[in-house]
Formats: sequence, structure tokens, C-alpha cells
Amino acid sequence: MIRQKLLPLFMLAFATGFLWPAEENLDDLFASPEPDRQEEPQQKDHLASFVTEEKIKLSGYFEAIGGIGAGWTDWPELKDPGLYFDRNIGLSTSVTLYMDARPDPDFRFFGAFAATMNPMGGSASWTQFNISELFIDYTLQDTIFIRLGQHASSWGQGRIFTESNLMADSEAAFSLRASLPALLNGVSAIVLAKNNAASYKDLYYAGKAELVVWNTLLSLGAKYREEVGLKGLLSVKKVILGTDILADFVLSWDTRPEPEYMLLGGFFKEWERIKLYGEYLGKLDTTGSFRHNIAMVFGYKKILGSVFNLGLDYRHEFQENSGYITSALVWKPWKYITASLTMPVVYGPAGSYYVKSKNPDPAGRRLALLFGLEMQVNF
Repeated sequence: MIRQKLLPLFMLAFATGFLWPAEENLDDLFASPEPDRQEEPQQKDHLASFVTEEKIKLSGYFEAIGGIGAGWTDWPELKDPGLYFDRNIGLSTSVTLYMDARPDPDFRFFGAFAATMNPMGGSASWTQFNISELFIDYTLQDTIFIRLGQHASSWGQGRIFTESNLMADSEAAFSLRASLPALLNGVSAIVLAKNNAASYKDLYYAGKAELVVWNTLLSLGAKYREEVGLKGLLSVKKVILGTDILADFVLSWDTRPEPEYMLLGGFFKEWERIKLYGEYLGKLDTTGSFRHNIAMVFGYKKILGSVFNLGLDYRHEFQENSGYITSALVWKPWKYITASLTMPVVYGPAGSYYVKSKNPDPAGRRLALLFGLEMQVNF
């Protein structure tokens, strides 16, 4: 059976972005900084800077992803290889426009607007532009930095597991943030409004303070809403022998008398051509149920001097003994074009955590081979 639903091309989103946030790709991560250049100082025309100062900056980003995938939704049978076999094809395009206006050093207006087109399994015409971000920045007396509008905030140190990010829902909300960078190593207070908040009881209130002690970053944050309860976060990060060591500890109190606990620990190590991540996540809920996961992510640039970059991602959930191992080869055959060949292998009982809920293949296959091409252009 051929699934004609859109494949967002996980092979590209995964192979080029599984190590770091979505706005970065594997090539950017491995790119070395440009060498320092000595340039002759130029005489600046101060009068011209007042006359020709750029007030509004417009930029954008275009992406097109297409590919094919084939594999088995359950382990293949040697007697009948066609059983459980599934294949699909996908195509997706998106464009994002950015507007950045700075009429003076104390005020900034920023907007990000995105539209998509999914001709296979979706719509063959562009959607209307939606607002991804829209906010203002205002500096009060060079002391308090205020951000007002729709924007994303991120807390915690997890890069693979993000459950400790108490502000993960801020991207789709209206928020007011006031920051004092000079207090400790940074203090901020946030008010968050979601889903047509009608009164102050519907608002989320959050605050975070950071402090560096003995070359160790300590971060303490809390988020509260009356009907939801209180969540607290303690983050720690320190560099030891060139390795980032990180930890997040989260306590959640809702209407139940017993709190929930969450612990995230991990490390990050980088060499000239290699990057390595490892994280552990453990959660104990009010029922006494304990769930814990581990993950390891490995990236290697230009294998044996070739044009190929290698990515490996391993996840495992202990309660149901489910997980996946995904390998990916990524290379750039042409300008603006990234190609990837990805093979996910998903194991565990039917309906288990990674087989059903966190399967890296959108088609839900246990074993697959995916090939994709991606065009990315900034303008």
C-alpha cells in the first residue's frame, strides 16, 4: 500500500537537525570559524550614518524538501517479504519572512511570518502567512529590558530531552518579559497569556534567576498558574576537561498532595570533526510510576576525508524496553542542496513508547530506508 500522505521528510529534519535546534543543520554545526582577517581601517562618515541609517531590515528563508521512503511497519517475514511493506513519497515547501525595525537603540520591532505548501498529502497552494513571532523590545533607562508580544522562551539545559523546558508553550502565547541583566547574572520575570485568558487567574507567572559560582552556571526558575499549580526548575552547567556537564531538576505541584519529580543529566563533548551528546531523563509521578530514558547522539564530519557526514541517534526507554537506532549520511551534491540517506530501526512491543508515540518515521515503520533532497536558501 502506498501512503500518499505528506512525508515531512524526517530523513532530512532528523539527519540535518537532530543534533541541535531546528534552525541549525549538520554542516553549520561542523563549520569552522572563518580565519581572522586584517583589514585597513576605513574613515567613517558620521554625518552619513545619520542620514542613511537603516531603519528596517527585511530578510527571509526558503526551504523545499522532497523524498521517498520504504520499509516495514512490522518486522518483515522471510516467507512473505511483502507483508507489512509500505512505501511513500513526500514533498513540502515553506517560506519565512523576517522584519526587523530599530528606529533607535532603545526600541526594536521584530516579526516572523511563515507560509507552507504541501502538494502531496496536503494542499497544492500556499497557505496564508501566519505569525510565528511578533514582539517589541524596549530598554528602560539602560537597566530593564522588556519584551512584549508573541515569542519563544527556553529554559533548562536539555538538548535531546526537552521536558525540563518549563517555557516550551511560550511560542504560541502572548507574554511580557522584564529582564535585569545586571542583577546577579541575570534575573527575569514573565507573564504568559494563553487561550483567551479572561482574568489574572488564567495567566501564567514565571521568574528565573541565574548566577555563576566557581565557573558553574546555576539557574533557578518557577512557573505558576492557579488551576495548574507550580513547577520549579534548578539547572546546573559546568565545563570539566573540555566537556559540558549539565543537569536539570524539576518539581511539579498540582492539585494533588504529592509532587512529581524529574531529573535530567547529560554531557556534550566536541572535537574538530566530532560532536557527541548523551542525556538521561528520569520521571517519578504522583502514582509512584517511574519512567526513564537514555539517548546518545553522535556526529562525524567528512568521514575519511570524504564529502559525507555521519549522524547516529540512539534512544531507549526502560519501562517498556522500546527505542530506536537511526543512522544518516548527509552530503551536499550541489549548491543550496543537501542530500540524506537515513535508516531508522525501531524496536519494542507493539504500542510501546517509541514504537507508537515517538517513532522517528512519520509513516510508523519499524525498519525503513529514506532518501531525501532539501533546498535551503537565505535571502
